Amino acid sequence: MSATSQPAPRASTPSSLHPALPVGRFTTTAGGMRLHCLDTGSGEPVVFIHGSGPGASGHSNFRHNVPAFAAAGFRTVVVDLPGYGLSSKPDDVEYTLDFFVAALREQLLALELPRCVLVGNSLGGAIALQYALDYPEHVSRLVMMRPEAWRNARRISRWRESSAWSRSSPAGT
Repeated sequence: MSATSQPAPRASTPSSLHPALPVGRFTTTAGGMRLHCLDTGSGEPVVFIHGSGPGASGHSNFRHNVPAFAAAGFRTVVVDLPGYGLSSKPDDVEYTLDFFVAALREQLLALELPRCVLVGNSLGGAIALQYALDYPEHVSRLVMMRPEAWRNARRISRWRESSAWSRSSPAGT
């Protein structure tokens, strides 16, 4: 079973749990998790993946960046990872890197984003890096902001040497 996507119903949104967070659209994974994102603009998709910590969400990490990217002609997709923002917060799972990558994969496929730019902050940088390593043909560019993956520097060079990197990056940079 694959993930599905639908706009959030306005009358029964979980916004009362987080009144400061704007409500966007939700996808539902095969396992029943509801994943939230803010999806604006059009053009090449840029997916923003937030970090962790109290109150972390896609909106809290990237609300000041999205308008500039949308104005520059990009489709901006700001995800709330499982356990954060308006996404489901299951208590019967281990929040591992593989768990986050799998959830992001389902969400991006449901949003019909087979290939995109990934921008990750802190934990989001680690998720973006692992996603790029697992699915290099689906990542056109990778931006990591102080990723919690710095210990895995060898993985970065392995991805950079892959054919996906050289196909998607001007002059192999």
